[in-house]
Amino acid sequence: MSLTEDMPQYGTGPMRSSPPEYFFVHTPEKLIRLRVPGLWKTALLAIIDSSQGNREHMISYDYLPGPTQVKIVSKEVRDYILRIATGEEWIE
Repeated sequence: MSLTEDMPQYGTGPMRSSPPEYFFVHTPEKLIRLRVPGLWKTALLAIIDSSQGNREHMISYDYLPGPTQVKIVSKEVRDYILRIATGEEWIE
């Protein structure tokens, strides 16, 4: 068997059904780039848009085909997203 027969190629599996989306988490120390699978994009946007307390941290993402979108989230939501990103290995 060849490598292409053993390994799923882009666009063939349920986690690869749509192209990835890049999210940028702005922290005081640095800008963290997340490569989020297309399947997770809707869930992550729901977390970003959820009701929160004090919104003070910026998250931006490329909302194709339009311009880059910027949202302000609370520290708790920012940390929650970073925990998910670490566990799912989205951080680049």
